[in-house]
Parts: sequence; structure tokens; C-alpha cells
Amino acid sequence: MKQLDRLLFEQGNQRVFCRKPLKPIDASVEHLVASANGGTNGEENCVACCKKLNALLGSKSLKEKMQIVLNQRGSFRCPEDVERERLASVARTSAPVAASTPKSPPPPPAAMPKAKPKPQPQAKQQLKPQSPPQLMPQKQLPALAPESPTPLSVRSSATGLSAQPFAASTSGIGPLRDVACPTCKRTFSAATTNVGYRCQHCDTVFRY
Repeated sequence: MKQLDRLLFEQGNQRVFCRKPLKPIDASVEHLVASANGGTNGEENCVACCKKLNALLGSKSLKEKMQIVLNQRGSFRCPEDVERERLASVARTSAPVAASTPKSPPPPPAAMPKAKPKPQPQAKQQLKPQSPPQLMPQKQLPALAPESPTPLSVRSSATGLSAQPFAASTSGIGPLRDVACPTCKRTFSAATTNVGYRCQHCDTVFRY
């Protein structure tokens, strides 16, 4: 067993001066007569105390160490306890100041840029099929039968029929038109200004 563990076991895991609980992690071996002053590592010269007290006593003489213990007036306070009380006192005095000091409001959150609304696709207008324009029924006029000229047939003197004066079928001035012979039903060209006509096929004389 190590010397420190043996000292803690003998002291009941308590500090040698203040008799408060002492954990092995916070413990150290204190030489009553410092090694610098000729002290030995024997059990009669060593005790278990906290590391802070061991650092405070250091290489002081035994007389100086006993004077520090007596100055506590019967209620020895370990330096670790003194440090803890000092920190607690500082915390108590600083708490009202912190409470009385008005807290500045937190800065407003940065405004996020507004996202531009996406243009919605316009619905395509369905074009109604246009009906074809209705044509008004046209009034049909009764077809007029072409007036057929009533030719006046004039036979020659050889047939014994009287003949009126007429112009030759191909004589005259003006546009031509087709003339139908009333006898042989054949057509031939003649001037429109003629009065009488002679068929070039059957030699029939007629007029319109």
C-alpha cells in the first residue's frame, strides 16, 4: 500500500487539521518537518492533508506551521474552504448588480429577403371551334327560257312564196353571231345587223 493511502486509512479519510472528509484525488503527503529542513519520510513525520494546505505550508518550520494552526482559534479552516467561501461571497454580491442592470433587448432578427412569388402559368384559354358562317339561302329566280328568235322563213320565188327584201347572210357591218336555220337546223355565222338571212346549206331564206 502506498504511503498516502496508508495515511488516509489511519486518519479515516479525514484531513489532519480540520477533520473534514478528504478524497484521495485531493490528498497529498505533508511533512511536518519539511524535507528542505531535514525532515524524513517516516510515518512519525508525515500526515495526509489537502494539496492547497500542503502548498501553503511549504517549507516552513514546524513552529511556523503550528502558529498558523493556532491562529485559527480552535476552528481551523482549510485554505480550500476559505477559497470556496470567498467565491460564494463574490457571487452573492455580484448577483444583485446583475439583476438590477436592465438587460438590453436582443437585437431583432435580420429580416430575411422575401422570396419573389413565382409566376403561375396562365391557363390556356380553350378556343371554341367557330362554326362556319351560315350562308343565307339565295332565292333562286326562275330560269328564263331564252327567247328564240322566230325566224320568218322566206322561200325563194321558185317555191312560189313571196319574199321580202333582206340582206345577204354574210354582209353587213358589226359583230357576228351564230344563226340557226329553221329548215335544216344548221348554224352559220352572220352579222347581227342583218335583217334577212340565206342558209348556206339548204338555201332557205329567212329573217328574225
